[in-house]
Amino acid sequence: MFCKNCGAKLEDDALFCEKCGTAVGETGDGSLSPYSDNLPSFLKEETENRPLSPRRPLSPLGIVAAIVVVVAAAALAVFLKPAESGAYADPRAQINFNNGGKIAFDETRLYFVGDWNAGDEETCVYSTTYSGGDRKMISSDGSIASIRIADDQILYYSRDDDSKSVIGTMEKDGSNDHHIVETTELIWSYDLVASKLYYVTSEGLHACTVDGQNDEILLTDVDEFIISGNGYYNDGDAIYSYDLKKGESKKLCDSGGANRLVYKDNKIFYMNDKGIFSVPDDGSEPETKLVNYDEVRDYLILDDTIYYVQKLSDSELDALVEYFAEGDTQYSKYAYEIVLGSSGFLRSCPVSGGEVAELKTDPLIVADLYGYPEGIYGTVYGMSDVYNKIVIE
Repeated sequence: MFCKNCGAKLEDDALFCEKCGTAVGETGDGSLSPYSDNLPSFLKEETENRPLSPRRPLSPLGIVAAIVVVVAAAALAVFLKPAESGAYADPRAQINFNNGGKIAFDETRLYFVGDWNAGDEETCVYSTTYSGGDRKMISSDGSIASIRIADDQILYYSRDDDSKSVIGTMEKDGSNDHHIVETTELIWSYDLVASKLYYVTSEGLHACTVDGQNDEILLTDVDEFIISGNGYYNDGDAIYSYDLKKGESKKLCDSGGANRLVYKDNKIFYMNDKGIFSVPDDGSEPETKLVNYDEVRDYLILDDTIYYVQKLSDSELDALVEYFAEGDTQYSKYAYEIVLGSSGFLRSCPVSGGEVAELKTDPLIVADLYGYPEGIYGTVYGMSDVYNKIVIE
């Protein structure tokens, strides 16, 4: 049995959830409520009469089987010391940025773009210790969309209601907020290395100094760009290395619409709609498929293990919609289907590929994944600004 408020596993005879305090059978209003109170505001009762997508029917046994997933417990290995973005960056930091840039970390603290209080209309930037204590407000600017740690500062991207994009820096306490770039263009990825800012717009890969001067376009047709010792990018069709000093590109492999590039141990890892792959950073060998699954939502690399979200199957989604929508008079099944449709179950495999382990987690389902030196944070659905520690049982 699982809590309908926070998703935590419950004993069969539990009267209250030990994690959030919600009475069994009720829907609570705790600050980490991922299923009801923190659903997006547009998913209201007006969806009540909207039909669910056609799906094959589930028997009661099928519902139980979909919720109680076959598990193989996995222990998190010893993690690497945190590193900032830039030269040979910690792959966790890059993947956190790839997965939305909502969580960053340094040697002692976590930094979030999220809700200060559950149900807030605008997000903020705040920080906590690794254990979640000593929460501090850093910035109340609700237009900040993503962050990363660079040169021992917070590097951020904001997009306001007037369609102005900003890349800026601030100290970790929120002081000395400084705009480096202001543009009407959407900015897709960015990093600060050796006092030089690199960022990607529809025009291509830009580079400028930290005071925003000498802005130049280095490459066109760039979808994503990362720096780890060298530069690496994809153009939607292929992945390339890019010599930052010589300004020369070298094709590594065809990518099939790659995204979420990350560098680790002389390899570039990426995902597309066929699974998760790696390719040597010098292109000396062809790409290797590590996860053969076409419904991967997010992935992390922690030490020598890949953790990824395997999106829910039709039957699993049906089961969870029925389970969490039961007795809820505020939101319809259609609303739950939209929200939970972005979620999935956590899986793992060796970083070299191999047997996939089905993991039992608390919360039961996850969407966005973020790594830090003591484990994993995640959201329960893709539109959430509320983060939960992911416990692997």
